[in-house]
Amino acid sequence: PMLRAGNTGISAVIDHRGEIAEHSPQFEEVVIRGRVQPMTGSTPYVRAGNTSMLALTLLGLVSASVLIRISK
Repeated sequence: PMLRAGNTGISAVIDHRGEIAEHSPQFEEVVIRGRVQPMTGSTPYVRAGNTSMLALTLLGLVSASVLIRISK
C-alpha cells in the first residue's frame, strides 16, 4: 500500500493491488481516511539488490548480440 500526501496536489490512499482506495480533489483542503496494514520482511529486490538487475541487463545484451549475429 501507499499513502500520498500533497500540499497542493492530490492526496491518496493506494491499496496493495495498485488501486486508488481514497483520493482528494486537487487544490482543496479535505481529510481522507484509509486503513493500511503494515507489513514486515523484505522484497526480493531488497534481498538481491542491483546484482540481479545488472545480471538481467547483461543477459539481455548478450542475447541481443547473439540474435543480431544470427540474423546476418
